[in-house]
Amino acid sequence: MNDLMDFYSREELLEHAKKPRNEGVIKNAPISYRDANQLCGDEVEIFANVKDGVISKIKFLGSGCFVSRAASSLISEKLLGKKLEEVLAMTASDLDELLGAKLTPGRIKCAFLPLAILQNGIREYLKKNKKDN
Repeated sequence: MNDLMDFYSREELLEHAKKPRNEGVIKNAPISYRDANQLCGDEVEIFANVKDGVISKIKFLGSGCFVSRAASSLISEKLLGKKLEEVLAMTASDLDELLGAKLTPGRIKCAFLPLAILQNGIREYLKKNKKDN
């Protein structure tokens, strides 16, 4: 079975793509970051609240392929309650583990987009809070 078929065969990922969790907006979220994969058209915006250096609430809005949508939803569930530093340290191999499927190079970009957006949002948040203190 190829990597993409492995991804599609995971029931949990199918559910996340069909019925995404945590889809929506957090008004005035301290973390709010949007980006897109210009090659395929995936676009995601992540919103997160932070309490004591931990993600206390997370939501997303997005349009794009099945993989991007499933990854956005799954990430919004699995990273809730994680320390900001833990999220910043995550790599593509951590994402494979989180998704439970190894993806082809073309699809890893789709799956990694929401994580990269959250990481960029965290960096922006930390930089802003460092200036404010």
